[in-house]
Amino acid sequence: MSGKSKLRDRLVPPVSTDSGTRPIEGERPIVLHVVEALGGGVMVALRDYIVNTQDAYDHVILGAHRDGHDTGDLDEFSVLRLRAGKSPLGMIRQLRQVVDQMQPDLIHLHSSWAGLVGRLAFFKRSNILYTPHCYAFERLDYLKPARVVFWIVEALLAFRTRCVIAVSPREANLARSLPGSRSVYYVPNTAIFSEPDLARNENSRITIVAAGRVMRQKGPRWYSQYARHLANASADISLLWLGGGEPELESELSAAGVQVSGWISRAELVERLSTADLYVHSAAWEGAPLLLLEAASMGVPVIARDIPALRSLGVTHLFTDPVEAATFTAKAIEANSMVGLIDDSHRITKRHAPAKQREALLAAYKFCVDTTSKDT
Repeated sequence: MSGKSKLRDRLVPPVSTDSGTRPIEGERPIVLHVVEALGGGVMVALRDYIVNTQDAYDHVILGAHRDGHDTGDLDEFSVLRLRAGKSPLGMIRQLRQVVDQMQPDLIHLHSSWAGLVGRLAFFKRSNILYTPHCYAFERLDYLKPARVVFWIVEALLAFRTRCVIAVSPREANLARSLPGSRSVYYVPNTAIFSEPDLARNENSRITIVAAGRVMRQKGPRWYSQYARHLANASADISLLWLGGGEPELESELSAAGVQVSGWISRAELVERLSTADLYVHSAAWEGAPLLLLEAASMGVPVIARDIPALRSLGVTHLFTDPVEAATFTAKAIEANSMVGLIDDSHRITKRHAPAKQREALLAAYKFCVDTTSKDT
């Protein structure tokens, strides 16, 4: 038996079909997903990629678990533990070993670090796919010279990439702007929740929620300013931040009147998000935020900080200034028009339906499988 068959038998679980459960017989292409750290939004996005294409492809994940960030979304899938940590040479060595044994049809790299290591590990680009989940040169926590270096690295590595699978139109345009020739597919992130059958705001108090790891990227200081001005304009509200992180930023949120939940389970986060009257996304840079999509899919009204990625996704109510966002919210509360924002959430959800993700991802995978077979 070949190494590929042995790994397939050991790693890929039986797949349920309409006619029952059958063993993997090798007729479907294998996609090896490489993730430096399994956690947060990337883990959820990866789960959706697998769920929406597992009838056509066998999926195996190579990744390292990040303490406190495992959402449990990949518990039912085949996961190989990446043991090399942050050592590039160790990661390259392990990745080459796994690929040599498994011989996957496609290697799908997720986020910047895996994108760097994976494209350095293999000089041929015949079966390399890359999803940045927000390019590193978009990060505003680095000075411009560092972001220029990140862009140069991406530009050089672009020549080793068969296909970029972008999570937003913004990310797709950035991929096309890099030198070299590669195919770019926009594959929308999706949310699998349905609008709960419940009455929000059963009392008179409005609950406003932001969520995510408390770190600069998620914009807690923007949300703190929003909270202060909104509290001055409307006293009958509760402001929450679901998540934990940097103590200094948590303290700033608390000082602004925001209740910080600290780390909570994903199940609790989803439950508390579903009962919110408004979700506020304050991130300073993003790929395509799953929390925003999940809130919208639950029928929760959404407003957000104005950043290029969200503009490209068609989010309607965007604000550069947190004071302007607070003023808009206060007027909506006063006019009792918060429910009217739900139509915008429905439009966001429709544009990010699982069927749309499946169609786009299958097209990208098929192109890469077909063109790779012609190269061999």
